Amino acid sequence: MVRLRYTPIAGYVHTIEAVINYGGLVDRFSLAANDPFHTDNGLPEANPLSTVPTLELADGTPLYGGPVIYEYLDGLHAKPKLFPAGDRLLTIRRQLLLADAIFDHYVRLVVEAREPAESLRQPYLERFFGKVVRGLDAFEAEVDRFPAALDIAQLRLVGALAFIEERLPAVSATVNNLIPAHRWRDGRPRLVARYERREKDPIFTTNIAPTLKRP
Repeated sequence: MVRLRYTPIAGYVHTIEAVINYGGLVDRFSLAANDPFHTDNGLPEANPLSTVPTLELADGTPLYGGPVIYEYLDGLHAKPKLFPAGDRLLTIRRQLLLADAIFDHYVRLVVEAREPAESLRQPYLERFFGKVVRGLDAFEAEVDRFPAALDIAQLRLVGALAFIEERLPAVSATVNNLIPAHRWRDGRPRLVARYERREKDPIFTTNIAPTLKRP
């Protein structure tokens, strides 16, 4: 059986969970809850980057990097593909990369916000906050051109925005002292409307495994 290493978070459905829910694939995996900040769980041996999600195939071959795993999973179900063939696929891959980067850069803000106030690095915060802001603005500019059918870029974008929503209170308490107006919804009505429509889909509301203590 394929083994999925990931970090369940209470109240937040990861993109990997949404993809699995979309394809009806939950029974195809064994699940290993891994905190990527720990090194005694076998994750570094499976993935030299020690990141989640990491997928271990039945023959032991590891797959890591969310987009790689999403594409693998998209080949395991018979529903309309999240990576559809055709001319739009290049645009979908670009949007997927941007949504993935927004998530990754926000994770950096989360990690930095855990530091004592005297240790916070304002240039670091401003750099990654700026990337998140520009990425969100780019999606606001093109969200009305998204197709009606769900694809992996839209799915990943919902995951990134849900993570920002989930971690916003903790990050804002720290970041707002250095970077005012840390509110992703302001000035992005089209993106907010699309997010609020999509987030209610059951694939985004069902955790596939018990949660870990929050890292």
